[in-house]
Amino acid sequence: MSILTDSLKELRKSAILKVHGTGIRVLATPQHQLEAQPINPAWIEEGDPRARAFEAVRSADGSLVAGEWDCTAGRFHWIYSEDETVRILEGEALIEVDGEFRSFGPGSTILFPLGQTVRWHVPLYVRKAFFIRRPSRVVDVMRTFSFKKIFSRADRAA
Repeated sequence: MSILTDSLKELRKSAILKVHGTGIRVLATPQHQLEAQPINPAWIEEGDPRARAFEAVRSADGSLVAGEWDCTAGRFHWIYSEDETVRILEGEALIEVDGEFRSFGPGSTILFPLGQTVRWHVPLYVRKAFFIRRPSRVVDVMRTFSFKKIFSRADRAA
C-alpha cells in the first residue's frame, strides 16, 4: 500500500507542477555582468542617467522575471507596463509617491503596479533587484484596443 500511496503522491505533485507551473522545480543562473539598458530618452528629465541590467531568471511562460538593475545620477520618469516589485540593494533613489519624493535606500521594497508612471531622482547611484509579473494574454489583448475610444464612440452614437 505504501508504494501505491507514494506513487500517487508523486503523480499528483508532477501533475500540479505541469498544470500550474513550468514543470521545472528550480530555476537558477550564475552571476552575470550588468549590460547597458538605456532609459527611453523621452523619459529623461535631467542629467544623463546610465542604466544597466541583467535578467537572472524567467519562467517558461515568461510571466515572471527577476534580475538586477542599476543607474547613475539623473531624473527620469518610468512607465510600468507590468507589475514590478523592487528591493533597493545599494545607493539611494528618491521616488515620487502620492505627489511627494520619498527616499529609498538599501532594504527598501517598493511595488509599482502596471500602468503607473513614476518619477525617479537618483542623486548618485542606485542598484536594485527587480521582480516582474507580466500580465496575462487577456490583459495584453485588452491593452491593444483603446476601450476608452470605443466607448466614447458608442456614447456619441447613442
